[in-house]
Amino acid sequence: MDEIFVQLYHRLPFAGLSKYVPDMFIERWCDLELDVLEMNTGREKTGGKSAAQIERYLKQSGSSVVGSNIHDGFIEFVVRCRCTLENSTISMVEGLNGIPVMPVTYRGGFEYIEILSFGLDRLSEITRRLSDIAEVKVLKRHSGIEKNARPVIAVSVDDIIGGLTEKQLDAFVRASELGYYSMPRRMTLQRMAELSGKPASTFEEHLRKAEIKIFRAIKPYARMSASRRKRAGKR
Repeated sequence: MDEIFVQLYHRLPFAGLSKYVPDMFIERWCDLELDVLEMNTGREKTGGKSAAQIERYLKQSGSSVVGSNIHDGFIEFVVRCRCTLENSTISMVEGLNGIPVMPVTYRGGFEYIEILSFGLDRLSEITRRLSDIAEVKVLKRHSGIEKNARPVIAVSVDDIIGGLTEKQLDAFVRASELGYYSMPRRMTLQRMAELSGKPASTFEEHLRKAEIKIFRAIKPYARMSASRRKRAGKR
């Protein structure tokens, strides 16, 4: 497995957002259906731009904003993906049999993306094609690394949350967004139940079942990761 880490400067979606808020560090996760954008601000407003102004910018740029949240110094947006081979580096990389490692990041109008592939020739072709739509600077290049594709692509969203009911998923998302899992905790079960319009016992049951299912789903992957780390430490 070979790897490159590149800096891109272009006019594609989200790079424009980064130019609009150049002091924000933006992380992007994309599954070609939805984009999750997480902006590390350290505060609710930065660079003179509020969350409401950023949402307006996204909508004016043609993005369909599904949801947004502000928590622990982060602004988060969920946007319907509009990725095509013409407007998305992620789609371009995947179309050329490369693996884009999430999250893709943005700062100061630049996009930063790590790409895995089998063979330097394939990576050279990917960078050549990217240079058709962007200024490309290869920041790192590694050949024959031990990283393999499986940890990057094996875990799907359905693997983790596919077993949750709608009520359980809603309770877990609400708890995450309201700061129940923050340190220190910013929300109580009682208050979350009140906000959801459910009895506290019912809301807690949905949340606990969601947590148990998610923990069970990630347990095998956590075990594999722990084993890999132990083996690496013995070398």
